[in-house]
Amino acid sequence: MVDSSLAINNVSLVKGTCHEGDSSGSTRRPSEVLLWNTVKDNPSAFDAWISLIEETESDG
Repeated sequence: MVDSSLAINNVSLVKGTCHEGDSSGSTRRPSEVLLWNTVKDNPSAFDAWISLIEETESDG
């Protein structure tokens, strides 16, 4: 079983964003915040992870 907090932090590290709770330069759009909340509430929701990855990789 994967620790969901590690999975979330690893996605942040891969993208180069700050960790949760760190406000130093975080530029998350409202749609990203919603998706982050979704995956934090249900880390096994594969479709939510895919949507989050697609959203964070989009140019805006």
